[in-house]
Amino acid sequence: MSEYITVAGLVQFDPRTRQAGDKTVRDVVIRAIGSNQNFSITVWPEKADVVINKGDFLVVDGKHTQSAGQNKEAHK
Repeated sequence: MSEYITVAGLVQFDPRTRQAGDKTVRDVVIRAIGSNQNFSITVWPEKADVVINKGDFLVVDGKHTQSAGQNKEAHK
């Protein structure tokens, strides 16, 4: 399932850099305001000039995909 959404929240950890094909991207985790839900955000090279640090407030808009995962206790 994928759709476009807007999420506002605080950056939970320092961004991590990784390769996506031949591009360097940053992965950022934000906690949505008014929710216990975390969102993983991929920041593409076109936004490389935007400085993002732990504790920053972000508003992001884009394609959202959801996948099932498990926590440490093996619960979905």
